[in-house]
Amino acid sequence: MKNSINKIKVFLANEQGAETAEWAVIVGLLVIIGAAVYSPTGTIATAINTLGNKITTAISG
Repeated sequence: MKNSINKIKVFLANEQGAETAEWAVIVGLLVIIGAAVYSPTGTIATAINTLGNKITTAISG
């Protein structure tokens, strides 16, 4: 019984698997954001272009 409890404690203390999962989520989010920004039809790219055009128009007068 004591050996089982020790194994459970070691398993719960081991955070390597959780760290790997966190990094996978972070990388996945970065890939999604990157794809949305660099996509020619992406809404984020369109919004950035529209904002840039508005700023250019406002500066030009």
